Amino acid sequence: MRVFYLRTDRPAMIGVEHVARVDSEKISLDEAVELFNLVKSANFFSLPSKILLPGLQNNDYLYDVIVIFRGEKHAITTEDRAIPPTLKPLLEWLEEKANNEAIIPDTLERDEDFLRL
Repeated sequence: MRVFYLRTDRPAMIGVEHVARVDSEKISLDEAVELFNLVKSANFFSLPSKILLPGLQNNDYLYDVIVIFRGEKHAITTEDRAIPPTLKPLLEWLEEKANNEAIIPDTLERDEDFLRL
């Protein structure tokens, strides 16, 4: 399983705050199991691709997440005010990993999966 995570500022969406890439084959088995369970609990592949509320809020973050698993790829975009409760633990896990640099951050320019959205 590969997961790509991007959190940007709203409304300008100018500065990228956090970008992370997770490959389940490059993290510990415990982390890979946790990641799989978070994706499964979120019903990630059943979520709509856009989960947004009308109107911009200056203090909201915008989240883009792509999950690739067994040849299937699904991408979602959401914001703070619209995050489904089932998705929140996955976003928190990814944000924690990005904050701790436990997973090597990457840039959008080098991440073809983000560019293909």
